Amino acid sequence: MIDEKPGPPPAVEPPSMVTHSAQDYFRASFRNVGLLGFLADSILVGDFMVHRLREMLDDNKMETEIDPTMLARQSPGPRTRHLRKYGQELVESFLTRLVDSFQVYLSDILREVLVKRPEILRSREPTVSLDYLLQFAEMEDLLQDVVDSKVSGLSYKGFDELEEWYSRKGIPFEVGPDRPQVVELIATRNAIVHNRGRVDARYVRAVPTSPFKVGDLRTLEVEYLLNALQY
Repeated sequence: MIDEKPGPPPAVEPPSMVTHSAQDYFRASFRNVGLLGFLADSILVGDFMVHRLREMLDDNKMETEIDPTMLARQSPGPRTRHLRKYGQELVESFLTRLVDSFQVYLSDILREVLVKRPEILRSREPTVSLDYLLQFAEMEDLLQDVVDSKVSGLSYKGFDELEEWYSRKGIPFEVGPDRPQVVELIATRNAIVHNRGRVDARYVRAVPTSPFKVGDLRTLEVEYLLNALQY
């Protein structure tokens, strides 16, 4: 996560040959990672400057072979120790934002598909009321509202349910070999948001192979967050 020479992360742009929804998703993810890097670098540099200043003022021989990262490993300063104290909360915050961005991306894709092919919405579900229809002066406005309502409803479903709905409607939806990791990440996000990070029955159903039991804190490490960026 930390370069040997801390500094502001380079600007990263998403691939050009992707949809607008994908570009928004990539940009949000890059900014999330950039903020994490900035926070870590600021803490490292802050502790390092205090360390150097103390050496100078105490007339100690300055260590020439030490840098901010080495200092954090060998003799972490107060800022680093404080960050480590709240490591669980830090990873929870960034992971939640990362997964939320992915779920918004899925909703955006669905919205784009339904606007292009509204006939997908045909079903045997109860028809809408006349009062609802009369709210809209234009057919385009009605269609947009119906699409938004459907997307909003599906966004609250579990990943398995969403995947099944896509398949039933003939919408390509391939996650690939990383599907178990994606499902686990979403389940972890839900545990953080809805149960303060503690595993519940919904998490266990989604990830039956997990070593965590109902009531356990879903402990998180920075490495888990960094691995999540690869999926």
